[in-house]
Amino acid sequence: MKVIRSAEVEEYGVGGHAVAGLVAPSRGGSELTLQQARLAPGAATPEHRHDREELVVLASGVLEVACGEKTQRVLPGDVAILPAGTCHQLVNVAHEEAVMLLVGGAGARSFCRDGRELPTPPWLR
Repeated sequence: MKVIRSAEVEEYGVGGHAVAGLVAPSRGGSELTLQQARLAPGAATPEHRHDREELVVLASGVLEVACGEKTQRVLPGDVAILPAGTCHQLVNVAHEEAVMLLVGGAGARSFCRDGRELPTPPWLR
């Protein structure tokens, strides 16, 4: 067993959000990754897709999650399941920061809407 102390994990600022890779291959995660992300009010992630399923567990705030042709509101305690290969975007529609956990597959590849592959971010290495 390995215990990861969240206070010891570096947080990376990206646009209007911040991400900390709690579980990644460099921390011993061989099958799954776990990120804690914070999204500022009015901020949005870039539209992108992954080659593996991703789960978004909202701890606080309110998100609108666009996935494929559907957009749904996600509230605290909700889980959004984002299918592999489907473009998605998270938008904080509240006046407070949104805090979430993101669960993905270790080694998952990410792509822009136009198909360009994105480099693996440092928090997922």
